[in-house]
Amino acid sequence: MKRIFTLMFAAMFAGQALAQTTFEVGNLEYTVTDETNHYVSVGKAETEPTGALNIPEKVTNPDNSVEYSVTSIDYIAFYGCSGLTSVTIPNSVTSIHNFAFLDCSGLTSVTIPNSVTSIGICAFESCSSLTSVTIPNSVTSIGDEAFRYCSKLTEINVENDNTTYTSENGILFNKDKTTIISYPTSKTGTNYTIPNTVTTISAYAFYGCSDITSITLPNSTTSISNHSFASCSNLTSITIPESVTSIGDNAFCDCKNLASVTIPNSVTSIGDDAFKGCSGIISLTYNTNAIGSAFYDNTSLKIINIGNSVTSIGVAAFRDCSGLTSVTIPESVTSIGDRAFYYCRSLTSINIPNSVTSIGDDAFRGCSKLTSITIPESVTSLGNAAFRDCSGLTSVTIPNSITSIGHYAFEGCRNLTSVTIPKSVESIGHYAFSFCSNLKQITIYATYENGLPPLGSYAFSNNTCTVTVPCGQTDYYKESDWGQYTNFTYAEDFLYEFTVEANYPEMSKVEILQMPDCSNPATVKATANEGYVFVMWDDKCTTEENSSVYASGDRRCIAYFAPADADINIIPKNYNTAFWYYNTDTKTLHVGGHGELMIEADYMWGDLPKAEVEHVYIEDGFTYIDASTFQNFKALKDVRLPATLKNIGSTSFNGCESLESVVIPEGVREIEYGAFNGCSSMKYVVLPSTLQKISSRVFTLCPQLDSIVMKCDTAPLSYYNSFDTPAKFYIPCGMTNTYFNSNYWWHETHNNDRY
Repeated sequence: MKRIFTLMFAAMFAGQALAQTTFEVGNLEYTVTDETNHYVSVGKAETEPTGALNIPEKVTNPDNSVEYSVTSIDYIAFYGCSGLTSVTIPNSVTSIHNFAFLDCSGLTSVTIPNSVTSIGICAFESCSSLTSVTIPNSVTSIGDEAFRYCSKLTEINVENDNTTYTSENGILFNKDKTTIISYPTSKTGTNYTIPNTVTTISAYAFYGCSDITSITLPNSTTSISNHSFASCSNLTSITIPESVTSIGDNAFCDCKNLASVTIPNSVTSIGDDAFKGCSGIISLTYNTNAIGSAFYDNTSLKIINIGNSVTSIGVAAFRDCSGLTSVTIPESVTSIGDRAFYYCRSLTSINIPNSVTSIGDDAFRGCSKLTSITIPESVTSLGNAAFRDCSGLTSVTIPNSITSIGHYAFEGCRNLTSVTIPKSVESIGHYAFSFCSNLKQITIYATYENGLPPLGSYAFSNNTCTVTVPCGQTDYYKESDWGQYTNFTYAEDFLYEFTVEANYPEMSKVEILQMPDCSNPATVKATANEGYVFVMWDDKCTTEENSSVYASGDRRCIAYFAPADADINIIPKNYNTAFWYYNTDTKTLHVGGHGELMIEADYMWGDLPKAEVEHVYIEDGFTYIDASTFQNFKALKDVRLPATLKNIGSTSFNGCESLESVVIPEGVREIEYGAFNGCSSMKYVVLPSTLQKISSRVFTLCPQLDSIVMKCDTAPLSYYNSFDTPAKFYIPCGMTNTYFNSNYWWHETHNNDRY
């Protein structure tokens, strides 16, 4: 692919050259490159030169009799001139451009003068009769692949006083021999030990060296570049030392006799197709931290041992490794990339560890011998066509962590007989289970109350199934997308999870006496420890310790307890579970329960002495604090907000003139209008990283507010008058411009610092 793009690039330049002044003399064409100094570049004319070519130092344009100096060999100048046997380049030439002598297969010798400073990319590529070349001391630049496919080349010699390059035994290095640039294709000898000064193996350095059977890399080597050992077809062994940190694209591509390879821990990156076509590799020991498509299309690779330092299996890592039978994925791996095991037809089983959080598109597509697979609870999504055409799969259990099943995820799994879809799944893609001709049983836990997952088109086409759904849900399914499948038969069962717990385990004991089913409620029992009292079950169906609880969807049934001497007030609202009690000695208001703390303030607090309350403790479980809930609690000094909180309602703490500080917990997304307006003693505020919106007048009339800590990496949506105080804002490191360029009110703040 690289060559194709480079040729296009060269052709573009050639097209530009044709637009310039050109003229022909004999079988050579000259292009004017500098009219002022009378410079031209040279290339073939319509009639190709053959035999021995002597390029003149000067040439006269027959059209205007102006004499020009030949200073360069043009792009693709003599491309394909197979009849050329030798070339003499004059001392006026300073550069040999890209592809200048590409495919000059009859060229046996070339004389490069001391005037030349650069030799372009692929300049002598495929000069298959060239046996030796001398690089003069003037050359300071040699392009990649300059001598690629020179199948008879045995010597590359560098003049001793060259300041950039050197040679040893006909092998080209940079001057200080830290980089090996080119090993002649036909150099004799089957074993080669790279000097211990070398740190880098250059691109294409050993490309096509078919005689070499073994190479020893020194411990000084740190990188193996793109195509470095590609097409070394007889290379049987290579030891990659611990010093190597990177292996480039196609580095060992088509090394067909390479039998095994060990990737050391030091390697941090391996390029695409690094070992593609290494059909002799049977076993692989892999220790580096990331796997790309390095072993794509290794049909003989059977056993893979992945080390504990590997964190990801990248795109097409083992694609089309049709001989692969076994792979061990360690706990260190967190992601399996797109097409990672695509059409590994011999893979019979694979263990995906709990560390993996994502499985990419087509990851196991076409693994036709996989009979079962366990998807761990850590995975949150299945990519498109992740298990498409895994015709050997007979059953699959999708864990509770999965939120989406991609398009075509299990299409064509014709031996799949059953599938379990948990309540966590929010969407099922197009054709996800289509053409699963033996799929007879679908068990799905979603309820109407929690949302039935929408189906993509033809998600279950060509299936006749019994669908087991939770109690009382059949009609909801038939009225949804699922109703399009008239060949579904519905069966109901108690599929819900049902658990009981106490808000404070140290106060009590709770237990299930009888589990519910589709016809009968659960029987639960709550027993308070000494010094405490049972308050209520979370649905407020009863204040009796022994209760019957009807299950509607998954239930985590909570029993609430409080100190025995507390004056307990149950809030009489149907859409939340809440109660409060007040300690007159400590002046602390305790609010317990869960759901949305939606109240009419006076109705809720009854005879509470609001003017005396100094401390408020709100139990975890509440997600929303409604408007005016704690408005004008004038003695309130501090409040403990629940960790489950998502929104703080408008004017909820308005007028709390003694409140000195507030820490908004992580998870809160929005603070509504005037929530802390008029908190005239407020000095310190911490806003969470989850905050998305601050409405107007949230912190206005807070004249003592001095410090505001912002944890958000993205400035939350806010209004001009959210703050009216010259407070010092502490924002995340490096985020000043992000804040200043977001909402215009940030420009009005004074003393913005980093924390």
